[in-house]
Amino acid sequence: MTWYDTNQYNCRFYWLDDKTLQILNYNTFSVFDKSFMKDELCGYNAFAMSRCYWYITKDGFYFANDSYPWKDWQMMHGWNKI
Repeated sequence: MTWYDTNQYNCRFYWLDDKTLQILNYNTFSVFDKSFMKDELCGYNAFAMSRCYWYITKDGFYFANDSYPWKDWQMMHGWNKI
């Protein structure tokens, strides 16, 4: 068992209305777990420096890492409506 077999980082996100600050959308998901290493999303070497990036928009959650050009964001998750 390695460190990435046991580490999981979950986040909860909210999209608020600009004027009323009312919650319009939400989502909760893992931003890093062993599948990110297994599928080589964040690199394949647990001992090398790798970076993962999330970009959040009204459409959803986009992902990129150091090996992807910044123009190639992958949509990974959408929003859940309230």
